[in-house]
Amino acid sequence: ISEFNNQIDIEIAEKAANMPLLSDAENGWGIDLYGEEVHMTRGSHYFRNQPTPNPLYECSMIWQFDHKYSEPRIWIKKADISDDFLNKRVRRIQGLKKVPKDMLNDFEVHRLAIRKIASNTNERTLIVALLPQGAIASNSLTVNFPLHHLPQKYNDLQLPYADILVLIALLNSFVVDYILRSRMTTNLNSFYLYQLPVPRLHAGDRFYAQILERSAKLICTTSEFDNIAKEVGIGSHKSSSTSEIQRAKLRAELDGIIAHLYGLDEDEFAYILSNFPIVTEPTKVATQNAYRDVERELVK
Repeated sequence: ISEFNNQIDIEIAEKAANMPLLSDAENGWGIDLYGEEVHMTRGSHYFRNQPTPNPLYECSMIWQFDHKYSEPRIWIKKADISDDFLNKRVRRIQGLKKVPKDMLNDFEVHRLAIRKIASNTNERTLIVALLPQGAIASNSLTVNFPLHHLPQKYNDLQLPYADILVLIALLNSFVVDYILRSRMTTNLNSFYLYQLPVPRLHAGDRFYAQILERSAKLICTTSEFDNIAKEVGIGSHKSSSTSEIQRAKLRAELDGIIAHLYGLDEDEFAYILSNFPIVTEPTKVATQNAYRDVERELVK
């Protein structure tokens, strides 16, 4: 249950309620989340100290839009887990009796990753990044099932990568973070995520291309994401934004756009920003200015 402190909280909640829930498969994103791939205790027999193509991702390794916030300290050998993971996939797919020879493991494609350990008193509560192919998530991260649970589509993505990049931008926004903060204190489980009201954008919708381009430049910073960079039209990681000044500008622009998607006026958006006391004042000012820039474009 959301906690309202004043009338403006209620007014923002009413606007957010017009959006579909993240779990809504018909009108929303219908994203399918999973809370654990390898448990840090029960799966410790898989751990290796020498690098392999399969790093184990922990929550401290990601930040918003950033898959390299810190370096891995544990790796796993694909051969040690592949058969077990594939068998789990088969059990999720009604009608399949055995593992097809060409079946992919979930960790062989890019997935959205969300920090589970969170607090509504931190600088940010909702922290979402994209994992590179081959990365394996520990139980401190929530990831999405990327592939269909259908016998004829088991290697097809449930959501195209472009949509995933747009969704990551939405989830990393101040607006969605503010909504989440009114509902939780610590330990971000899937229930809180599924209940988030998040606008469902499709290619061709207003703002979709603007959000996609900015999100891609923030996420596709290494060659590990060149397949996505090419797919969404920015070419390669060489077209991404790696300087802090560039990244701050892109993030401010995304937040300004997303506030308009929720139909927020300037006072409501300023109030949302005031709920993040640890975020620096220059960041808030840049974000408010970006909101005004979007508003001016809409008036034209």
